Amino acid sequence: MMQDKHTFFIENTEYIVELVKSDYEGPLHQTYGFIFHCREKGKSISKAISISITDRVIGMWSDVGGNKEITENKDVFAWQLIPHFLPKILKKDTVRVFIHLTDEIEKKVGVTYIKASSTISGTARSIIFSDEKPSNNLIRREILKVCYNYWQNEPHGFAQRTELLKFIPVTEVELERNLDYLVKSFYIEGGLTTGGYIHVKITPRGIDLFEDRTEFERRFALRAEQQTVNVGGDMITTILVGNDNQNIIKSKITKTAEDNE
Repeated sequence: MMQDKHTFFIENTEYIVELVKSDYEGPLHQTYGFIFHCREKGKSISKAISISITDRVIGMWSDVGGNKEITENKDVFAWQLIPHFLPKILKKDTVRVFIHLTDEIEKKVGVTYIKASSTISGTARSIIFSDEKPSNNLIRREILKVCYNYWQNEPHGFAQRTELLKFIPVTEVELERNLDYLVKSFYIEGGLTTGGYIHVKITPRGIDLFEDRTEFERRFALRAEQQTVNVGGDMITTILVGNDNQNIIKSKITKTAEDNE
């Protein structure tokens, strides 16, 4: 069983996430399963994120060979999903994700069902980037997020290129051009070879920007379109669609923002 551990910051709270299971679950379940234990630093109570992938999906991913520009690995794929699903454990003890191939499955309450793309990387990109091609600003935000988290744990260390690709499902070209931009903007520094940046570290300028959320959102703004799709009684249902995510927000017409659910 592979052991792996990383630290993430969700809403200024530090979470230690450990991979405690990565294994085939046998012919009865016909799935490959991952279990992550998530614990707030300083507390002993753990929550869990479970990711299951069906045999048919694993077989399809093996057959197509994957995208050579992105690391095609089941464990890497599972870790890429953690920052996406980790905020959900703020409201529940367990998050269950099921990656499947066919729509003809019996769905259970409390499980997030995701239909797989033809490759591991394609599936990760469709989940994290909401089926859209990630913008340069979105990739830059993700790079700074990974570098900031790394600095929190290793103040004097450099994050390796493989570490970035472990959490950001982008191509080598997408990663390289945005690393170059962030280095030349003095938000990160890194070791450059003829093959590109091999490791990077967030600079004091980058730390200050990341910790100033207002300035960070302004500097690396994401496109967002607001669509009011339903109005009934005193409730408005609005969908905010951007190149980073899709959020459904319900609010009362007569109330202020603190009443948003």
